Amino acid sequence: MATFVREYRRAFATLGYELKPRDRCAASRIDAAAKRLGIRVPEALRDYYLVAGCERQFNRIYNRLLRPDEWFVDHCRLVFMEENQAVVLWGVSATDARLKDPPVFQGVNDEPIRWHREHDNCSVFLTVMLHWHGAYGAAMRFANTATVPRGAQKILDREWRFAGTVNKMRAYNRPGQAVCFLKWDDPIQQMKGGSPWRVFAGASSKDGLEEIASQLNLTWEAWGA
Repeated sequence: MATFVREYRRAFATLGYELKPRDRCAASRIDAAAKRLGIRVPEALRDYYLVAGCERQFNRIYNRLLRPDEWFVDHCRLVFMEENQAVVLWGVSATDARLKDPPVFQGVNDEPIRWHREHDNCSVFLTVMLHWHGAYGAAMRFANTATVPRGAQKILDREWRFAGTVNKMRAYNRPGQAVCFLKWDDPIQQMKGGSPWRVFAGASSKDGLEEIASQLNLTWEAWGA
């Protein structure tokens, strides 16, 4: 248990958010939901809720982490997160209690829900989602986006801490900074002959955001800092 708890606390702290007692979800709420659904909650997911299940700045700013009383099971998947427009859902196996850090499945929210495997480990998925919410969702105080050349990944791999990959998006961090690097379908940029690669960045301070721009030679183009 200590391993996942330590990882999650470190991820929040690195992104500039110190978890507080009020951010925890009581074990009794998790256990009540598990009993209601007749399941066992895997350790990686349970630990996340125990340290940050009630935190809202990152967990509900874009994609929404569900409260335990909102959990439901579909096709043997315990659904714990929904996309901001509820187009897709995310869940883990509700039947295989042997796996401490199980795969995460994405479900297209249709009738019936169509599930496919998105990532091998729940702990990595949750950590990368924190970075996405910090940068793209602007949970961090300063955030922006810019196109980058493909070679920017080499700088990130060399000088940043790699947090994981989900759906071909790579997440990185340094103290008070987060970057998500991915190929972005932008018809306007394609028409202009621009790079298809993009970063979304978040920082705890304005200087931190400008440091990212300087290092990666970026010109911010979205919301202001």
